[in-house]
Amino acid sequence: MGEVRYTQLVKSFPHEADELFEAAKENAQWRYRSYQRMANAHFGSVDAETAKAEG
Repeated sequence: MGEVRYTQLVKSFPHEADELFEAAKENAQWRYRSYQRMANAHFGSVDAETAKAEG
């Protein structure tokens, strides 16, 4: 683990620590996927042809 606060949490509340670590892992994965989606998004300006076709 590396940090005293995490080691102490596991020693004091092992079941709760496992749940918290799993929730933190899921949250980190969700944020990572969100950042990947944002990085792959294309935010370009709309050209005249597309603007005419849409509206």
